[in-house]
Amino acid sequence: MGYLARRRRRGPDGQVHVDRKWTAFWRDCRGRLHSEAAYTDKASSKALLAKREQEAREGREEFGDPFRKWRRVPLKVHTQDFLTHLAANGVGEAHRAHLGQHLRMAFKAMGARFEEELSRNKVEACLLEMVEGGGLRWSTRNHRLAAISQLLRWGVEEGRWRSNCAETIKRLKAVADPGRRQRRPLTAEELERLIVAARERPVVRYAATHPDATEWELARLRLLGVQRMCLYTVAALAGLRRKELKALRWVDVRLDGGRVPCLVVRAQVSKGRREDIVELAPAAVAALREWREVAAAYYKVAIEPTSKIYDCVTHGALPALRADCEYAGVPVETADGIVDLHSLRHTTCTLLCRAGVPVHTAQHVMRHRDARTTLGVYAHVQAQDRADAVARLPLLGLVAGQQSAREREQ
Repeated sequence: MGYLARRRRRGPDGQVHVDRKWTAFWRDCRGRLHSEAAYTDKASSKALLAKREQEAREGREEFGDPFRKWRRVPLKVHTQDFLTHLAANGVGEAHRAHLGQHLRMAFKAMGARFEEELSRNKVEACLLEMVEGGGLRWSTRNHRLAAISQLLRWGVEEGRWRSNCAETIKRLKAVADPGRRQRRPLTAEELERLIVAARERPVVRYAATHPDATEWELARLRLLGVQRMCLYTVAALAGLRRKELKALRWVDVRLDGGRVPCLVVRAQVSKGRREDIVELAPAAVAALREWREVAAAYYKVAIEPTSKIYDCVTHGALPALRADCEYAGVPVETADGIVDLHSLRHTTCTLLCRAGVPVHTAQHVMRHRDARTTLGVYAHVQAQDRADAVARLPLLGLVAGQQSAREREQ
C-alpha cells in the first residue's frame, strides 16, 4: 500500500522546512520501495500514486521502470532530438523539414503532448479524420504515418519507450486514391509543339500588345523563351527532376571534348544521394548549346562555369508551362491526367519504351532502384500505343476475304 508525505528538510538557518510538493511512496513488484516527487495538489498526487501502484501490480516496474525519466519529456523535445539524429546521419535539410512538419501536425491533431498519450487507435483515428475530414491525400497520409513510425522506432532503439504503436498500421495504396493527381506524358508531337511555343510565345504575345516595343525588351523576352525551350527539352529528354534542374550548373554539363555528351547530377541534389551520369540526346545537346550562346550574346560576357543553367525553375514555372501549352494547343488536363513540370520526366520514360528500349536500360536512364517504378509509374500506355498494338494482330480469313472482294469491285 503506497502513501503520500511531504519531505522535511533542514535549511542553512537551522530551521526545518516542509516541501510544498507531495512525495509518493510505493513498492514495486519485487517489494522494493520507490519514491517520486508528485505535485502540490494532493488530489493530483493521489492520482499519480494510484497510477504507479497499478503499474507495480501489472509487473511493469522493472528495476524502477527504465522509461520513467522519458515519460515527462514532451514529444516536441523527442522530435527535435530525432531530427538532430537524422542531421548527424546525413539526411538533407528539406527532408528533415518535411518530417518535422508532419510530426507537429499529427501530434497537434491528436492532442498528444507525451509519448504515453499515443496509441494505435488514436493514430488511426487521426489519420482517418485527416483523410475524410481534412481532404488529405492517401500519399500524404502514408508520409505522415511513416514519419510517426520512424520517430517511434527511433525512440525504441534509443530506449526512450517500450514499443512502436504505429508499426502495424498499414499503408494505403496511393494509386487507388480517388483524388490522386494523375500526370500524363506528352507525345512526341506535343513535345515538339511545346518547345516551339516556349521559344516564340514571349516575343509574339508581347509584340502583339506592344507594337512600339524596343529591341532591348524583345531581346530579353527572346532570352526567356530560349531558356524555357532548353528547360523543357532537357527535362523531357534527360528525365531530370525539378530539384536537379534547379541546381544544374554549367560545370556539370559536358558537351565538348570528344566524349559522349552528358551531364552530372551531383549527390547533394540527387534523390538517391549518389552522383549520376546522364547521357544527353542530340536535341538536348543542341538546346543547351543554343541557350549558352544566346545567354553569352545577351549579357556580353562569358558564362561562368559555376553559374546555374536555369533560373526559371521557381514557383512561376507551372503558370509559364500552362501558358506555353495553351499557346501550343496542348491540353493541360485531360481524362488521362494533367501536365506539369514532372510530367516531362514521365515523357522521358514513355518515349524510351515506345522506342523499344529494354526495360533494364530504361531503368538506368531514369535512375530508378526498382524496375517496377519504371514500368508501373512512369511508363504510360497511350492511345496510339494501343492502336499500334491492335493493328499488329493477324488478319483472319473473314477480314482477308472482305478486302479481296473490295479489291475485285474496284
